[in-house]
Amino acid sequence: MAEFLGPILLDQKTVRSRVPRLAGAFALGYARPQESAVFISFVGRADTNLQAALLERSGGPYTACFWAVAASPELAYAAECKLWHEMGGPEGDLDSAVHPVPPGDVCCPICE
Repeated sequence: MAEFLGPILLDQKTVRSRVPRLAGAFALGYARPQESAVFISFVGRADTNLQAALLERSGGPYTACFWAVAASPELAYAAECKLWHEMGGPEGDLDSAVHPVPPGDVCCPICE
């Protein structure tokens, strides 16, 4: 399974310098420096360009991110699903409350 890296600040400069232009999954949230923690609120993926997906989300409500590179869109989907389920899935407090949509005919590795 993909290894998540981070957290980093979700800003243009940091994302451009740290995140590659490859497929992958990501988690977005809010940094709480006083607690040395990041509270995850959104889980997603990029089938082709992780850097572009995170750049699109910079400047929005989330301030920090974790990411994992994947060798294919299918593996990015598997990483996204695993994290989404670990964060509580539909019963969790995620802003991304709907189950991740697969890229083609791929089944969720957790639900199958």
